[in-house]
Amino acid sequence: ALKITQDEFVGVKLSRKIDPVRSTLDAFKKVGADSATFSLNFGRQSAVGVLQDYVDTAIAGLVASIRGQSTLVYDADDLPSGSTLTMTHTHLANGLANFGDASSRVIAWVMHSKVFWDLIKQAIVDKIDGIASMAIAQASPGTFNRPVIITDSANLKETSGSTEVNYFTLGLVEEAAIVDQSEDEQIESDLDLTTENIEMIIKGDYAYNLALKGMKWDTTNGGANPTAAAVGTPTNWDAAATDKRSMPGVLIISS
Repeated sequence: ALKITQDEFVGVKLSRKIDPVRSTLDAFKKVGADSATFSLNFGRQSAVGVLQDYVDTAIAGLVASIRGQSTLVYDADDLPSGSTLTMTHTHLANGLANFGDASSRVIAWVMHSKVFWDLIKQAIVDKIDGIASMAIAQASPGTFNRPVIITDSANLKETSGSTEVNYFTLGLVEEAAIVDQSEDEQIESDLDLTTENIEMIIKGDYAYNLALKGMKWDTTNGGANPTAAAVGTPTNWDAAATDKRSMPGVLIISS
């Protein structure tokens, strides 16, 4: 009989701040407004910023964790000289193939807009009946019946040396990444009476957990409350699942 063993899927807690902003109360009076206008605009902008942080950090973790599993990575740079290194349908197929018989579990692509338009242009060049016309008329390149999430997140792009740029395309399974707000966001304001004109200061704190499917955060290497760079470091994520088909998905690297 096989001995039963136990492991854990370990997420990472991230405590973040919303940098303080300040303005004189007099400045708002001059435009017929008051401090409530300041608070409203701060709230709107910080809400967008927090959500963007969720997305960027999740992408950083996904790229890093999958990149640390070589059998899940397809790198176009490894092709022979003269091969097409920008994104093509063949690259998408090769990326899906890395998930073996579980490729149907990959339900969505996450890619940079540059990669998306490379795929559109490739579809036009290939002149495949129906595909090329769809690419031109509907800006749809054909992605193996999977939706594409386009974001120009800096974590989908890497500069190597002074000129070479690599782009990361993720093929993700369901619940590949879960971002969970772990505590109530706190926003505080105060008045500074030491300045020449009375100023209002607003600052906030928030925290969330990031969990990746089949992976565990390596606290020894990555530490607690890691920086964004640490979340995006492959060696800080360990595989808790032994089967690659139980991991977040596949990664395609193109130029």
